[in-house]
Amino acid sequence: MAEYISFQPTDHFVTHLYTANGSTNAQTIGLKPALTWIKKRSGSSSHYLFDVTRTTYSVPSDDNAAESDQSGQGFTSLDSNGFTLSGTGGGGGVNDGTNTFASWNWKGASATSTNTAGDVDSTVSVNTTAGISVVKWNNNTSDAISIGHGLDAIPDAVIVKKTDGVANWHCRFKNFTANQYISLNNTEFIGSSTGVFGTLPTSTLFYTGTSSYHINSNLVAYCFASKKGFSKIGGTYKGNGNADGPFVYTGFRPAFLMIKCSSATEN
Repeated sequence: MAEYISFQPTDHFVTHLYTANGSTNAQTIGLKPALTWIKKRSGSSSHYLFDVTRTTYSVPSDDNAAESDQSGQGFTSLDSNGFTLSGTGGGGGVNDGTNTFASWNWKGASATSTNTAGDVDSTVSVNTTAGISVVKWNNNTSDAISIGHGLDAIPDAVIVKKTDGVANWHCRFKNFTANQYISLNNTEFIGSSTGVFGTLPTSTLFYTGTSSYHINSNLVAYCFASKKGFSKIGGTYKGNGNADGPFVYTGFRPAFLMIKCSSATEN
């Protein structure tokens, strides 16, 4: 039976397709994005992730590279009703030629704020209705620390990336133990280390360990909490290798689906 929500899903998440033009290219999507994920469809290119805490700086989800400023490579701004691109640098990897692109856009707060709940202050954009929080912080110590996320719910997914240096993406999901993690940018399956997360998240905090990726660094995290009828985060299923594969119940028709094998090496 379908699970119903009291709001329009597209008020909080939009999949938006567009065509590059190598010039000024404003995209109207109907919401103010806190997180915009862009991928070229008609050619080879990295994924570009932009968020409201880092303006024109992007991190690639398919690589371990540090963030880079894309204002000289075709990205202008996240706006009140979408995002704007340009022809600067030939349009870079987001607006070059007449290539086609997909973008996935999550709504945030009207403005960022400071969260003081953790061991360090964090800059956040939180949408509790949709269960998403974009979090930026600096860990200028060599310690494991707690960071406030602002969701008022235990996040079912925490996706962390060091932004000022080379480092893998570290992800944890609700079915993981405290020490388990998986990388977004490579083919590795679930790993275990007290140095990555080490402590389970709470309704106010998530934790990072003493991994060299997480200490003395600037970092960003995307935190998601499931909302019945709107999102289902961190679910699991077992493949069967058959043409009639497994059915995975979500309670709604997904607009965005991300899958990672947790028991074998896969993209």
